[in-house]
Amino acid sequence: MAIPSSILDSLLLMDEYEKMLSIDRISREHGLSPEQVSQELANYMAATSNVQSNASQTNASASFDATAEKTSPSLPSNPTAEPKYISSTSNLRMRYDPTQQGAARQKSVEQAILCPTCSAPLGIPSQRPILVTCPNCMTQSRFEN
Repeated sequence: MAIPSSILDSLLLMDEYEKMLSIDRISREHGLSPEQVSQELANYMAATSNVQSNASQTNASASFDATAEKTSPSLPSNPTAEPKYISSTSNLRMRYDPTQQGAARQKSVEQAILCPTCSAPLGIPSQRPILVTCPNCMTQSRFEN
């Protein structure tokens, strides 16, 4: 019995302890052993990383120009993305910048959205338009609404 990809996606975002508890719960709900759930998660992670690496290889080979001079690597960008809002932000840990400037930015977080590229939760202020760089995949996205 296959576990839905939405459940596997949510497992990928969890820390180890939460993941262990969820695997136990999912195994009971789907009539599988925890090892089978872990194996299915590992297969899913391998499949998604293969898709992402194939896409990046395709993009790299398509944009390669032998006559171009050396340039600095650019970050992937998503010019104007439609945000997917997260309704319950209380269980999110948006503490990825321990500096004083980071703490000040974290206090201005009023909304949480999912990164359009990797689905990582991002805390953002309510000002628009805003340019956001995901710390997980380094994709830049501009949100206008």
